[in-house]
Amino acid sequence: MMTNAGTAAGLEAIWNELAETPPSPGKVEALPCLPADPASPLSAGLLNAPDGGLRRVLLLTLPIRFRSQVAPDHRYAGLSLEPLQDPDEPEKNFLLALILTDERFSDIFSILAADIVAALSEAHDSNAQRRSFMARLNRWQELFGLFNPSGLSGPARQGLFGELHLIRELLAEGVAPGLVINAWTGPLHDPQDFHFGPNAVEVKTSSGGSQSFQVSGAAQLDESPFDHLFLLHLFLEVAENAGETLPQMVQHLAAQTESDPAALKLLETRLQQAGYFHAQADLYHSEGFRIRHTMPVQVNGDFPRIRAADLLAGVGSVSYTVETEQLLPYLIPFTTLTATLTSHV
Repeated sequence: MMTNAGTAAGLEAIWNELAETPPSPGKVEALPCLPADPASPLSAGLLNAPDGGLRRVLLLTLPIRFRSQVAPDHRYAGLSLEPLQDPDEPEKNFLLALILTDERFSDIFSILAADIVAALSEAHDSNAQRRSFMARLNRWQELFGLFNPSGLSGPARQGLFGELHLIRELLAEGVAPGLVINAWTGPLHDPQDFHFGPNAVEVKTSSGGSQSFQVSGAAQLDESPFDHLFLLHLFLEVAENAGETLPQMVQHLAAQTESDPAALKLLETRLQQAGYFHAQADLYHSEGFRIRHTMPVQVNGDFPRIRAADLLAGVGSVSYTVETEQLLPYLIPFTTLTATLTSHV
């Protein structure tokens, strides 16, 4: 019996085993996802598609009475949802098939399938299983849209490292994991990366010889809506096989957060929303970051920025650069930043 049955690794093993003797054209061959649970309606299979390609499939066996409620659905990136005939009991059951149509998504498909297997373990009748299956799929629809088979771009990797660095520093200052992770809004595409009650922080990074950073939109460095708006700028050195990698940073934060299961779960969600998936960690193992210098500053007074109120009517979205030397008059101790952020939460 497989000790990792139902996990992403266990499902991978099933698909690899089936690939050794692939099904005939147009057919599906499948094995139970949970061999020790004969009542489980889930199986992992391979479909020999009409174009001759082998497609990984997650199959849910459902009573035929639900057949009219399921239609083919191709709106998911890299996936297709299809009702298939049950070859064993076609008059009694049918198969709800989640088919991987783009092999570039194979890693995340394994994680999605394992998540569905885990979710359906709590569903005790066919209707609940069908609803749970669809609910988990809909939850993952956004993540499939965020998943880039090539991984994060260079600027995105640097930006994420900067945000994770601030999380680490706040945890080191004794801020509770739940407060820090709940405050991390960068992956949600908010103008600022962190919101602590009426206060906010934006994190910016520069690397190489750059002496400036990019600001996206008039709201990003507009302090008007906040009691305090801070900017943390990091000068990074990026090198091959040197420094701290993204996977190392993520692993460290997971260890620092594990005492709070809710915060750890939210950390995993935020990482995925930022486009970071553990299945792609190998893409980031050779690139390391060193922090050469940090500049915590408060945005106020004549700070070099654009406010939303400064824009004339008819002006659309804007972006601009700020020279880092212009930040010097606004430097503050990092402890001032952390004390202010946590004073209202």
